[in-house]
Amino acid sequence: MLKNKSNLHYLVQTQRNIVQTLLDNKVLLFKAAVIISAVTVLYYSDLSLIFGNALKFTTGNITNYVITIPFLSAFIIYRKRNVLRVSATLDKGNNLQRIRLDDVLGVTLCGVAVMLYLAGSATLYALEFHVLSLPIFLIGSTMIVFNFVTLRHAFVAIMLTLYLQPPPGEIISELAADLSWTSAVIVEGLMAPLGLPVSLDSSFGSPALVIEGINGTKTPFFVGEPSSGVFSTIGLSLFAIFVAYIIRGPTWKRVVLFAAGFPLFYLLNTLRIAIVLSLWYLWGENVSEAYHTISGSSMVAIGTLIILLIGEKALKLNIRSPKIPLDKCNICNKCLMAHESMCLACGRVLGKMKQTLEKSIERIAVVIFIALIATSLVVTSTYSGDTSKKLSNLDITKIVGPETTEYLLPQISGWDLKYAYRDSRIESILNQDAALAFRYIRATPGIDGAGSNSADNPSLYSSIQISTGHHVWEDSLITYPSRVGRPGATLLESGDVVISDDKAGKFLLFKRIGSTSTEAVVYWFERVPLKFGSNFESRNVLISIWANTDSLARKGVIGAADDSKSIKDLFLSLARPIAKYWDEQSATLNTGNKLLFKFVSKNIYALLIICSLPFALFWVYHEARKASLSSKMRELYRQLTSEDKYFIEALLQSIRGNKLSTGNSIAKTYAMISKRELSDDQLANMLHVARRTGLAAEAIASVNDESLLVWKMNFKVKRKQAPNAYTTKIRDFRKIFKIAKR
Repeated sequence: MLKNKSNLHYLVQTQRNIVQTLLDNKVLLFKAAVIISAVTVLYYSDLSLIFGNALKFTTGNITNYVITIPFLSAFIIYRKRNVLRVSATLDKGNNLQRIRLDDVLGVTLCGVAVMLYLAGSATLYALEFHVLSLPIFLIGSTMIVFNFVTLRHAFVAIMLTLYLQPPPGEIISELAADLSWTSAVIVEGLMAPLGLPVSLDSSFGSPALVIEGINGTKTPFFVGEPSSGVFSTIGLSLFAIFVAYIIRGPTWKRVVLFAAGFPLFYLLNTLRIAIVLSLWYLWGENVSEAYHTISGSSMVAIGTLIILLIGEKALKLNIRSPKIPLDKCNICNKCLMAHESMCLACGRVLGKMKQTLEKSIERIAVVIFIALIATSLVVTSTYSGDTSKKLSNLDITKIVGPETTEYLLPQISGWDLKYAYRDSRIESILNQDAALAFRYIRATPGIDGAGSNSADNPSLYSSIQISTGHHVWEDSLITYPSRVGRPGATLLESGDVVISDDKAGKFLLFKRIGSTSTEAVVYWFERVPLKFGSNFESRNVLISIWANTDSLARKGVIGAADDSKSIKDLFLSLARPIAKYWDEQSATLNTGNKLLFKFVSKNIYALLIICSLPFALFWVYHEARKASLSSKMRELYRQLTSEDKYFIEALLQSIRGNKLSTGNSIAKTYAMISKRELSDDQLANMLHVARRTGLAAEAIASVNDESLLVWKMNFKVKRKQAPNAYTTKIRDFRKIFKIAKR
């Protein structure tokens, strides 16, 4: 009974402590809430898309690791809470100025973030640009609402937001393809000697490890982007940065620990693919796919544990380290009676700090104003016009296949449009929202002039691939397979084609390895907002027209299978009406934002210079004012008595010789210089005078995430050199020159 009462009392007391802590820090929490609210309002559509995708736990999902980012950032903030609270509250030097350098730089960075957001919205990499601008906006708003010192301690937590979106498609596709092919080759080399019937087939466009079952059936396992391990490696690097940051030890050891994660994860991913194939061979597809779904997350967890073990056992690093004991010194009570928040001598925090909002109201208003103006500029466009079968009415999340025909492609005179199939395999391998194929069949005159078609009529395929990436035909056929000696096709001709005045496409003529038939393709990209549920999200749409040119030559449509001029003319006769149709669909958008995005994108460098100009001018003014103040402080230093000069020299030596130049360390240095001890009253008085006159200023240092008050100089004093120091340097230089001349 007594134990239960004790536990209940502990819980009640804990809740009271939490409530009291929240009340004590309500001002800082309000400021942080303003920043979070501004970011949420401005980036709501992007964040909802990112976290909506991250919460889909499927085999092909590559961004599940994104869910952990808010928790990792929150943990870093929590761990740094003490030093953040002090640095955000004690900023006396900056608070005396109405307009700080931090304010001007913060507004500039927020402006740069908005410019990047607007410029990126007009490109194929809109989401990547938006995520790139997010930490810049966070940094700027933190400097405005708080200060630079607070930003310095929260910097890593902010920069983790860069992991919200993987790098652009070309970078990821190239890296993923390299990892896919090399991993597939290694797995084949490892498993074949063990007796497992596995062979690598490159004819599918992506590496496929084909398993021959007991009954003789052959099943391909595609090592595409989701299985390449690149996204799991990105997830690991996120955790590796987190571990390397929170762990205690020398910087070089933490860098080594972070770098060790990449080869480790490459090996783990290769092992993962081998396990998936083994499970498929031994227990079937269902067991293999079940493991495949969780294998990426489990690999990250195992890799993180291995990194922790390497750090602890091999590099002798520790996550937790004992706090530096900061017992009360003789001056603590005197400083407390003088209403000091921190002891001037030992540097420890003395108690609760007074937090006020009056001086921050204007800065908070600036952040809110920037967020509202930016939101009004980047608000999602909506479709206008009637409710007929327009692309704006097609919900990409609910499409099946056949019903998309009238939405995605136009009817073209002389051709009959038919739905062909939906390629779920490509969607999974390339992480696409949809991959749909259609056929344009040459129409022949029928009864009463009606068009008819048959299997003998020539036809061309047209595909629509919707994604956030930028994967092209050459990547799968030639570029990446060739790096491991397994090209999927031989390229006969490649070049650009003009589809319209402002739109260019790509033409390829090729033969697949192992095939005698010739194929051709014309493709190009469109960038349009598409409907995903109740929201519109911008996507890259790869539109392709391709066919077997040998079949077209046999049916007399072109002169020969390699007649590239005739092939281009035929393909462009379809490509141009399709491109015009997509332009008309895009034109149904309200064009105000689109024009703004294009204007900012074309003039981004000039706008960034204009945005940065006020900061540059203010920085010049700030440095000139700082130099003038430093000159006055040097003049004041020359007028000091010898005893006071001893104290300033002790402060200088303490700063140079000790990273933590506390009042006590200054007193020890003073005793060494002057050969006499300072009393507690004398030390406190000298520190007060140095601060009041401006010769010295306070600064906040972090020792194992605990705040410590240290001292810094407000002016520079040149180090004295020995009389013959300059002569010695000249003599040494001449010796080196003579040796080199010989």
